[in-house]
Amino acid sequence: MPDQSIEPSPGSAAPSLRLVPPSLGVFLAGSTFSDFMSGLYRLALPWWLYDVTHSAPAMGLLTMMQYLAGLMAPWAGDILDRWDARRIVQVSGLVQILAIVLVVVFAHRGLTLPFIDALGLILGSGALITQLAANKLIQMHVPGPARLALNGLLGTLATFSWNVSPGLAGVFIVTVGVRWTLILNGAGFLGVVVPAFFLPTPVLHPVDGPADQDTAPGPIDRFMVGFRAWRHDAGVVSLTLVIAVWYLTWGGAYTMVTYHFRHFFHWSSTEVGLITMVAGAIPVGLGLIGPRLTHFFGVPRMISGALVLSGFGMAGLALAKTPWEALVALGCMDGAIAPTTMILDTITQQRIIPHVYGRVNALQTILLTAGQPVAAVAQGLMAGALGTPMTFLLWSGSTVVLGLSVWATQVRSAVLPPSTG
Repeated sequence: MPDQSIEPSPGSAAPSLRLVPPSLGVFLAGSTFSDFMSGLYRLALPWWLYDVTHSAPAMGLLTMMQYLAGLMAPWAGDILDRWDARRIVQVSGLVQILAIVLVVVFAHRGLTLPFIDALGLILGSGALITQLAANKLIQMHVPGPARLALNGLLGTLATFSWNVSPGLAGVFIVTVGVRWTLILNGAGFLGVVVPAFFLPTPVLHPVDGPADQDTAPGPIDRFMVGFRAWRHDAGVVSLTLVIAVWYLTWGGAYTMVTYHFRHFFHWSSTEVGLITMVAGAIPVGLGLIGPRLTHFFGVPRMISGALVLSGFGMAGLALAKTPWEALVALGCMDGAIAPTTMILDTITQQRIIPHVYGRVNALQTILLTAGQPVAAVAQGLMAGALGTPMTFLLWSGSTVVLGLSVWATQVRSAVLPPSTG
């Protein structure tokens, strides 16, 4: 059985990143670089779309297209449990590079809007596959005691990329233009394609796992095996659902950040990019100290505090009048990304048996992203009718209530059982 706790066993050494195999460390470093470069499109695509449409609903539709990639999760999780994750990552990276090249080359023929939306869908799908594959590789090659430290580091770096790379995108948009910014984004995918060649050959499980647990013949039946494995663990279920609700409120608010800054304040791409970049100091800081805080406060209090902070950040965006106020608010809103990702990934990797982990992780991804397309479209319509400040306040209230409910219930026994040693 996998470990039943994210706590170190009594008397054991602190989790060490030295337990991570070197070839996997190189791959994860390349994946982090690729993720950083992928952040360029998070500013470049909505910026390009705003120049074309000046429409809040169109911005919401673009975000929805990126989130719809989550519909691929059942298929992606199944193939990661059955096939070589290294090759899947490489094919995904090459497809994303080709998609960016095609959009940049053919967008001038009057198909800009559908091309941008299609590119958003493809890039979102690629990010999903890379994320699921990295989690699978960590479970396969990293000992349990090192997973919290590694997931904490990766969550911190992902948060850093999420906030800093749009700042770099703002500079590129001004200096080389949107299309060349996207081409640089595409070059970053080589960061996963090349290191994947040097990963050790995985020990693949039988096509359908042990005969007494996973005999489902078709992809839907095999996915249902993963669903039953997820449903069997109440702690993983409760944690997944709480974070899924936060992803809905946070995703709805994040949809309109670029639109809000441009429409209400008329800030330039450089200003918007720098605000996003500097704001990353808050979530990055939380990611760095996240493992220690989790051990000290426990999972429920850590999750609760992160969600309440995120809710206050959404309210701050509604009330911000200056760039400094906006960057602090944005940093707080994104503050829950690293802690929630670190805790959910670690607990799932340690509790779910390996031959169904890909499908369980895919199911979690569906739940985390399912509400975001709806939230994105709703935010676009609400922003057009009520204005973005009022919609930020509505998302803020929902997020704070969610965080306080986690604090009130204190589901320790469901989320973090005692260490078995």
